[in-house]
Amino acid sequence: MKDYTDIGLTSNLVSQNSLAVRTTNELIDTELLDKIGPENLSYYQIQNPGRDITAVVSFSKSGGQFTDLQAAINYVNTLNGGEVFIRRGTYSLAGTINLYDNITIEGEDRTTTVLNFNLSGTARIVNAGAGTGDNCVISNLTIGSMSNTNPNLDFRNVNNITIKGVDLRFVGTTFGEECILFGTCQNVTVENCYFTNSGPIQFSNVTYGKIIDNTIGTTNPNEDAIVLSTNCNFINISGNHIDTPTRAGIDGSGTLNNVRIVNNSIINANSSSLSAINLDTGINCIIEANRLQGTGATGINMTSSANGCVITGNAVDGFTTGITVAGTRCSVVGNVCQGNTTSISLSATSSERCVVVGNIARNGITDSGTANTVANNITS
Repeated sequence: MKDYTDIGLTSNLVSQNSLAVRTTNELIDTELLDKIGPENLSYYQIQNPGRDITAVVSFSKSGGQFTDLQAAINYVNTLNGGEVFIRRGTYSLAGTINLYDNITIEGEDRTTTVLNFNLSGTARIVNAGAGTGDNCVISNLTIGSMSNTNPNLDFRNVNNITIKGVDLRFVGTTFGEECILFGTCQNVTVENCYFTNSGPIQFSNVTYGKIIDNTIGTTNPNEDAIVLSTNCNFINISGNHIDTPTRAGIDGSGTLNNVRIVNNSIINANSSSLSAINLDTGINCIIEANRLQGTGATGINMTSSANGCVITGNAVDGFTTGITVAGTRCSVVGNVCQGNTTSISLSATSSERCVVVGNIARNGITDSGTANTVANNITS
């Protein structure tokens, strides 16, 4: 792409093959026509004004303003933010890429714009420092050959981060660590991403987070697919498909408040000691309308620290125990548990004042707790 910044534009130009463009006739004006030249109108359209491209990264200077991603980010940072647009191609990254406030990184094509990290553990994308790197987006590209010792997208002490439409593939001889890690952040989203042979998505001490509509394949043998740790509040995990997790599909530890796990599919969850969905210390959490299948220990496990949680409308099939509840004042309503050794278990002494009503539990319900209500279930 030609560099148009020297004529007063903000590189607000993209190939006709790119997304989110409007036709030239909608936006063209005489001054801009004079600057671009009529010979270019057959190839370029004008970008939607709400999404200005500030810097273009390409293999060659003739293809864009920059050949180095960090240099493009540094340039955009001098303008107090903007968009770095990466042309199609495979780019090798040998070191850490630092993000600053108000920066969007977007690929030209999700499958053919590829950032390959080295395998030494040094190459990754991080926010530039505590409190630096707010309001950032990474979208529409592939990250491959991921680091095997550090999180590959690593954001800490920042807010308003979105990772959307990114494919994460590990192609080394060993599995990577966390693909995506958010630590002490607010308002973060991982959406419509595809993970292959990867480490997990991990939220640690996150408030207002979303993990939605992602596809997660075989995971690191030492890691769960989605992890909530420390204190996580107001988290929405929905619409994800997790296939063959080697440990837990979704694991929550630490204090979890108002976590919603809704409409996810977890299949081939075959760990003999772990659960497809596990929540420790869940308070006012909802597990609803998930499809869980496997031969593992438990489909859904709520530990003794759970309080006021709701498990409803889930289909749980094939586990040693379909649903285990060991908490207080939890509700298990309208689930279908079939093909498990035991459908529903209320654990000894620790389950208290729970309600188990209206479930299809053809492999039986065991209640060893205190003052629980078990009624109107189908158990045969």
